[in-house]
Amino acid sequence: YGRNQRLEEKVAAIVEAAGMENDCIYMSLDHTTAWKMKHLRPAWRVGVLSAKAIGDLRKLEADFLAVEARMATPGFVRGAHRAGQHVYVWTVNDPAWILNALSRGADGLITDRPDLARQVVARRAELSDAERVAVALLIRVGARTELLAAEEFLQP
Repeated sequence: YGRNQRLEEKVAAIVEAAGMENDCIYMSLDHTTAWKMKHLRPAWRVGVLSAKAIGDLRKLEADFLAVEARMATPGFVRGAHRAGQHVYVWTVNDPAWILNALSRGADGLITDRPDLARQVVARRAELSDAERVAVALLIRVGARTELLAAEEFLQP
């Protein structure tokens, strides 16, 4: 109800007043808002948040795409990377979805469980390529989340 008028300018002013220009990234569900922010501050990292898409999100002027986990197919991620965009996957709150996003090439995760995500990312980093493939296959055939969360599961 009018609160979003000149929203991009208001956000830029607040961030600059706090001296946090290099500490923030910006995203919006509204593609026009993201476009305005990117044109207002071209050096800032601005992305689009999306749960569904009609058309190709990769054609938007965005530094990154934050997409619902099911949208982050390997082909989508490869195409975004070719377009120079990072892909962040949301909302991944269990080990299977975290590992799935990583195996598809996601650049980052949006989660309500950063503690769990850090643990899974660290354990995955210790795995060999063959072990990563095995884990990805287990997830695709329906490995239980409880198994993937077990302390001993992702041991190298």
